[in-house]
Amino acid sequence: MSSVVDRLKTDFKDLEYRHVYDEGFLNSSIATQLKVLREERGWTQDVLADRAGMNQSRISELEDVNFNSWTIRTLRKLARAFDLRLKISFEEFGTLLHDFRELNRRSLSRHSFGEDTAFKVSGGGPACTEVETVAPTLGPMPTYEDGQGLGQRPTHRHRDTGISMVRREPKPTSMRELERQYQSGRVQEGSA
Repeated sequence: MSSVVDRLKTDFKDLEYRHVYDEGFLNSSIATQLKVLREERGWTQDVLADRAGMNQSRISELEDVNFNSWTIRTLRKLARAFDLRLKISFEEFGTLLHDFRELNRRSLSRHSFGEDTAFKVSGGGPACTEVETVAPTLGPMPTYEDGQGLGQRPTHRHRDTGISMVRREPKPTSMRELERQYQSGRVQEGSA
C-alpha cells in the first residue's frame, strides 16, 4: 500500500488529478459506508428505505460506488435513519492519504445514539436524562424562558463522568420553529 500512497503523493501535484481523485474517493466512501451501516444493523435496503422515507431502488442507487449526485438533504435523511449525526468539513489533501490507507469496514462503522458509549454509564444505562453537555459557543445563542439557553453556566456536574451539565427545554427543530417561538415570546428578544 505504501507504493500506492507514494504514487498518489506524486500524482496529487496535478490540481485536476487530485480533485477528480478526491471526488471519486468521496463518492465511493459514502456509498460503501451506507452499505456497511445498513448491513451492520441487519437491515435490508427496504428497511433502510422505509426509515429514510425513500424507495428501495433509491437506496440501491445510493449504495453504488459510482453514484455522484449526493445532496445534503439526502445525507441528512440517511443520518437520521441510522440515528447518527452528519458531519461535513473541508480537509487538507494530506488527510485523503490517511483516509485511503485506513479505509475498511471498521473505519466506516458508527454506533447509533442508543449504542454510543459517550451516552452510556458503566451500568449500561443512559449517562444522563434531560441534560445536555455544555459546549463552547461560537456566538450568541437563543435564551429560553427558563434562562437556560446554550452558553449558560452549568447547573451541575454529572456524578459519574464529571461533565458539566445544564437542564434544557426541548429546542426548536427548525429555524421556522425558532421564529415562531420568538414571535410568541418564548425566546427572549436580543438573544437569538
